[in-house]
Amino acid sequence: MDFKQQAKALVAQMTLEEKCEQMRYDAPAIERLGIPAYNWWNEALHGVARSGAATVFPQAIAMAAAFNAPLMEEVATAISDEARAKYNEFKTYGETLIYQGLTLWSPNINIFRDPRWGRGHETYGEDPYLTGVLGTAYIRGLQGNGKYYKCDATLKHYAVHSGPEAKRHGFDAVVNQKDLYEIYLWAFQYCIDHAKPAAVMGAYNRVNGEAACASQTLLRDILRGEFGFDGYVVSDCGAINDLHGDHGLTKTAAESTALAIKNGCDLNCGSAYRSMGEALDQGILDEETITRSVERLMETRLRLGMLADDCEYDAIPYDVANEVIEVLTVSAAKKQVEIHLNGESCVMNGIRRYLYEIIYNLCDNAIRYNKDGGKVTVDLKNKDSNIILSVNDTGIGIPAEHQSRIFERFYRVYKSHSKETGGTGLGLSIVKHAVAYHGGKVTLDSKVGKGTTITVVF
Repeated sequence: MDFKQQAKALVAQMTLEEKCEQMRYDAPAIERLGIPAYNWWNEALHGVARSGAATVFPQAIAMAAAFNAPLMEEVATAISDEARAKYNEFKTYGETLIYQGLTLWSPNINIFRDPRWGRGHETYGEDPYLTGVLGTAYIRGLQGNGKYYKCDATLKHYAVHSGPEAKRHGFDAVVNQKDLYEIYLWAFQYCIDHAKPAAVMGAYNRVNGEAACASQTLLRDILRGEFGFDGYVVSDCGAINDLHGDHGLTKTAAESTALAIKNGCDLNCGSAYRSMGEALDQGILDEETITRSVERLMETRLRLGMLADDCEYDAIPYDVANEVIEVLTVSAAKKQVEIHLNGESCVMNGIRRYLYEIIYNLCDNAIRYNKDGGKVTVDLKNKDSNIILSVNDTGIGIPAEHQSRIFERFYRVYKSHSKETGGTGLGLSIVKHAVAYHGGKVTLDSKVGKGTTITVVF
């Protein structure tokens, strides 16, 4: 019997009241069915959060700067090891509490394009493709590849949730269809297609007038219909109460609950679903709809091996955090300051400010005026405490007017980064990798200083 069939059989034994209680994030035990109490809320954006000592990796946006999906999956694997180890340990003391479970409400794959939002550090940045690729790697690392899931990954916040933070509980994000699909939903679909995340968390805001956590368009039509998502949907914390409290879409908690559940929000982080009894009594919610959601939730717990005695991850010890993970943490921290161009690593410090100038004025001109190849020789010399730089156009044929421009820009970049002038010492590294990006190579005949010749060959 697969997990879906097991879930159906298990839920069929529940009373209506028991089903309703299982749709709360702080679900009580059903002892007669062997189902322990479980708190679904746990966080792991860049390490296991709020659950005692844990390895802290760089913020998500910093790890994204490494442009390194294998590294992201390795980091997520380490995080899921620690999360499972903590769960195993807490379980020995009885029921698990908040921040002690396996359902991790991460990663945040919202698109970050406005720094005023205030939560951009949780994301992978501004690009939907990069976000999708890194999100996929993170999901795979969290969930593992065994018979059971090691942990659950949760895509959030669905959807168009990129600020303003202060107004998120009542904000209506109005977006056209092109931007909706190409910017705000693209990474969600990519992750669903490539990594099968266990869960999706709905956002606080409305999208084109519909509350994200109770939207027929977002949840039923797009997420389950178009994207084929087969997991469970959880509300952001307190978001269902926003339907009547801030959005003005409903009048009571019972109406908000009925609307959210009917459109596919299976689990409530908050208190709104305590009104399910009222919604049933008013005839605006039925048991069949509730059963559908509870089956999804029970399938999740079964897939995590919570009710099994053969889960391979039950053996992960509490002291799993070891020297290997410590080394990985340092590696991830170092990688965040690097960007990779054609397989070469380029230090990020100052790269956005100066890379275009270097490439345009040195590399592009060299290629443009000598398509058959050649070299540029740059002589750096100290004379009266001034850095003198000359461009030798032998074999390049760069016109004099372009030589002057190259000289000025290259000199400014070098000076701003040279240790000799109080800079970071990264100028030469940036030049090397800027050239490498265009298929060239930089060599030095000596340590940078008086009389050094830097040869750039294409």
